[in-house]
Amino acid sequence: MNRSKIFSLKLAISLALFLVFSAYVYRTSVFRISQNLAVVEDGKLYRSAQMSTAELQDTIKKYGIKTVISLRGSPGKTDYYEAEAETLDHLKVNFVALDFDDNFYPLEKELRQLFLTFEKGKYPMLIHCRVGADRTGMVAALYQQVYMKKTLDESLSQLTFKNWHVPLFKPAMTDFVRKFKGLNWALNEYRVCDSEFVTYREPDYDCKN
Repeated sequence: MNRSKIFSLKLAISLALFLVFSAYVYRTSVFRISQNLAVVEDGKLYRSAQMSTAELQDTIKKYGIKTVISLRGSPGKTDYYEAEAETLDHLKVNFVALDFDDNFYPLEKELRQLFLTFEKGKYPMLIHCRVGADRTGMVAALYQQVYMKKTLDESLSQLTFKNWHVPLFKPAMTDFVRKFKGLNWALNEYRVCDSEFVTYREPDYDCKN
């Protein structure tokens, strides 16, 4: 193999490793455009991006938050997750970590747990993902439909560029809001393996069991 080909191969490998590393850092970091804090229902539900410890403490104090719902899952020993869990435990605030993916429809167990938290959890609540744009916007829209009796068009205002959401980049979020059929459906009837959800279902999800 000549020098030119060896250099090209090394460059390609380096680029691939850089992209993998960048994706990991992006997913596990606190970095975001802004705090993206907004009211979904005054006195009941608020939405935001992933917050620093100081921001989280200030928000809990200001709004009397009793439950925080993270839509980023429980990703092991990542600094942001550990810091959030420790802060909320210290402040005696309930912490619910749900694993939503902004590229796909939610899984049944995650959607069910979300609404069980809304049904039985302590208010006021704060919901967040990393940027507070896509997963958070979808959940805020579903909440408004169920608990605020907003129309579909009204609830979709939670998924706009005002909160940094761009539907073209994350179409599964808006599409799921359009397919959503209410509380009972979310708790008892929703099946991600139904044919209508094939478009944005996780490609490796096992629908045979």
